[in-house]
Amino acid sequence: MISFQRYKSRIITSSRLREGRYKILEYNGLLKKIERSYGVPSQYIVALWGTETSYGRDSGHFETIRSLATLAYAADRPAFFRMELLDALHIVDEGNISLRQMKGSWAGAMGQCQFMPSSYRKYARDYNQDGKRDIWHTQSDVFASTAAFLADNGWRMNEPWGVRVFPSKNFNANLIGVNIKRSLKFWRRHGLRIPRVFSPHETLSVVQPGGRGYKTYVVGTNYRILLQWNNSTYFATAVGLLADRLKS
Repeated sequence: MISFQRYKSRIITSSRLREGRYKILEYNGLLKKIERSYGVPSQYIVALWGTETSYGRDSGHFETIRSLATLAYAADRPAFFRMELLDALHIVDEGNISLRQMKGSWAGAMGQCQFMPSSYRKYARDYNQDGKRDIWHTQSDVFASTAAFLADNGWRMNEPWGVRVFPSKNFNANLIGVNIKRSLKFWRRHGLRIPRVFSPHETLSVVQPGGRGYKTYVVGTNYRILLQWNNSTYFATAVGLLADRLKS
């Protein structure tokens, strides 16, 4: 298994940071409008865009219907992929994208934000109001759809995904894990110095994506929403760190 340090170095590269900052400037007006509409800061939208498809350059060349039909027959989760196939057919039937243009990853994730068809049907937005929810080619729809996913799952506008902390050597390692949720007061009683960036009523977790002995973060609701996008602490932490760098 790849280490978190190596994974992070693949996600947060100097070229991705440079291009991401350029994209924030290039689309500043549009991103600010979407930020006001959905309450999701621009740097998270761009961080997810950059991580998933290198800012739209690598959104996949596999035919989505063909991929999902194959997976519905051959994969170890046939029921899941059958439902995704039906959702994909519905998307085409609605006229959002032609069968020929509907492409994505080998696993059926589509467009510049890599939505599975079921996520597309829930969260994709026609932000430019041209009658199509186009996450393949229309930048406003890509950004708004990403923001809608985060917002609809409860994104907290004025809170970070997480902050780095420095536990003492005798900190109880059994308290580390994203599924262990405790109050801000609880963590402070256990010696963690957490800045005043979270709501006092927020439930927080302590994670060490690199494993014991590596960097430690206190994370909240926004981190858990990134996990809903991709259920990997590597992914959620790397996206959060990339967003932080894009903001700075």
